[in-house]
Amino acid sequence: RAPDCIEPSLKSEICTQTKTDQEATGWVTKTAEAGSEAGKCFLGCADGTGSWTEKTSFDIEPGACRSIFLSAGPEKPETRIAPRVGQNRPRPLPGPCLLLPFAGWMISANFYHEANHFGFAYDWRINWYLLFAYPFSFSVTLWQHQHTIGHHVHTNDPDRDPDVNNAPQVLRFSGKLPHSKAHVLLRHKLWNVFLWSMGNSMNKVLYRDHLQTLAGWYNGNVPLVFSSRRHKILHVLGRVLMSLFHIWPYFAFVDWSRGARFSPTSPTWLWSLAKANFFAWYPSMMFHVLFIANASINHVVEANAEEASDALETDWFKAQVLHSSSHTAQSVAWLSLSGGLNLQIEHHLFPGFSHVHLRHMQPKIREICEKHRVRYTYFETIWDALDAHFDFVRRLADPEFRPDPDAKPTKDAAATEVSGLAQRAELNGLPDLAVRIRKAGETKKLK
Repeated sequence: RAPDCIEPSLKSEICTQTKTDQEATGWVTKTAEAGSEAGKCFLGCADGTGSWTEKTSFDIEPGACRSIFLSAGPEKPETRIAPRVGQNRPRPLPGPCLLLPFAGWMISANFYHEANHFGFAYDWRINWYLLFAYPFSFSVTLWQHQHTIGHHVHTNDPDRDPDVNNAPQVLRFSGKLPHSKAHVLLRHKLWNVFLWSMGNSMNKVLYRDHLQTLAGWYNGNVPLVFSSRRHKILHVLGRVLMSLFHIWPYFAFVDWSRGARFSPTSPTWLWSLAKANFFAWYPSMMFHVLFIANASINHVVEANAEEASDALETDWFKAQVLHSSSHTAQSVAWLSLSGGLNLQIEHHLFPGFSHVHLRHMQPKIREICEKHRVRYTYFETIWDALDAHFDFVRRLADPEFRPDPDAKPTKDAAATEVSGLAQRAELNGLPDLAVRIRKAGETKKLK
């Protein structure tokens, strides 16, 4: 019914049903003056403490609220009106928030990561300044120490690769790392995925980045070097600014004064807190799951676990091949979705190349590796790569397990060999032979 037709008895009944600890003293209305709710008439009950309980709202002509207001309240009701919960606060938009980590991953994988290797543009200045256009997840300085200096130079070296030593208290990416009781939980895939999410950007900017800056080392492997005192100050200020970016939902969506005045167990207040948690944590947690699923799985499989390999000391190119793996080489979709990280071997051999070239280089690189008898680890699909990763981490949960990269009678090694032979046949113009090889591999009759 139209608001001017609401019976006083109905108003009184609603107010009686919604009174709090004190007697409800009247039915009042309020017109929103600005924002997305301008022109709406909000009806509710006001009590003696100035609290406001909203019941409903109507789209009415401007000014109509006041006439209802005067007919419903006492002589000077405006002295008792309190703003309703959430007034003048931004309305959360869950749709864009759900998509944000996926958009963020596409930007960081295809632009940020490539610019970090100076492979996005010919002009180094474009690459350099592009790094500062996406500061939400990574510090440019820390990422260069972790990724470019640490990971790409000492790939999978348990003593020097900071990615291998990422949260070793709960994660174990190498049989050389000490085993702890917490590692037993790595047998469960869901626990692994949860740990992936906890390496999120909110975790990093709130305390990990600051601790590593104070310690002067990244994950205890790479010494942090700042070009000047000004550089270090700007780095710290940038991390503090990003910390504020991650905690703003708690001030944007939660009415802390109302929560303090009433009970924090109020469903309305708890719902606003839940929304703030979602906006603060979900994007960064989901982003890091995408990051690990596209990057770390291409290093943390048993075939890449060359413990204390001499290749790292004697042949850098060979070490990159032995300590990395690739999958879905000719898929344009996965090349775009992963920013070329599905071709991890090729990326590690030529990090300064744009990822758009990698799938054209992959067949030749694989052929050269086979010619020189260097193991080339390849998976036909990302699901095969994920299975190999989870299987390896599950066995690392056992303190007695020692990786054997050359153990051949495994499903993954056999599949890799079959895939390599089939691809080689295709490259030599023998598609029928490639089909026969794949069929023989499926029936386990390949000799």
